[in-house]
This record gives sequence, structure tokens and C-alpha cells, in this order.
Amino acid sequence: KGQYTKAAGSSKCSECLVGEYQDAEGQISCKDCSADDGKYSKEKGADKCLVVDLGFEIEKDNDNRGVGQRQCPAGKHGNKDQTNWVCVSCDASKGLYQGQPGKESCVKVKAGFFVV
Repeated sequence: KGQYTKAAGSSKCSECLVGEYQDAEGQISCKDCSADDGKYSKEKGADKCLVVDLGFEIEKDNDNRGVGQRQCPAGKHGNKDQTNWVCVSCDASKGLYQGQPGKESCVKVKAGFFVV
């Protein structure tokens, strides 16, 4: 697992690349961790994909494979209802903000305060 052979019947295995995985033995290729599905592998030789955590966004390569995750900065959030797995800005015009990094939602400004 986490490896593949370049030719059927070969005894030499190669590790799956970052952004790929293989969960079965004796395969001739690896499977992609789909960034569109919020899945990634950050190390070579993975036997499964990981799912992006709440408060994070997907990092992807040029082939749209998920290769890691990045924490959302303050002012943005990453939530479980995401379809594109990117950090989203809090809408200050609606009185929403997020002062801390890595959060899954925005916070409503308290009465008597405003977003700067």
C-alpha cells in the first residue's frame, strides 16, 4: 500500500507521489487525491487521502491533486459546507468578522461596535 509497480509482474515498487495514494497491493498506478473533493496527501507513499480540516483550505498542484492544507488567516474562514475548499472573507458589510486564524465561521460584531 502507498506504492505501485510500473509494470504488471514487476517486483520493484515505487512510492506514490505527494497528492496521490494507493490503498491496494499489486497495482500499476496510484490514485489522485482530488482537491475538488477537499482531499490531499502531503507525503510520498500514502495509502489514503486526508480531508481538509475546518478552518483550512486545500493546497493543490497543477494537476488539481490535493497536496496539503493551509490555515485560513484572520479575516477569513473555512467551513464544512465549502465546495471549492478555499478560505472565504468575512462580509464586513453584514457586520461579520473573524479576528483569529483557523476558524470555520465568521462572528457577528457586538452592538455598539463596527468592523474596521
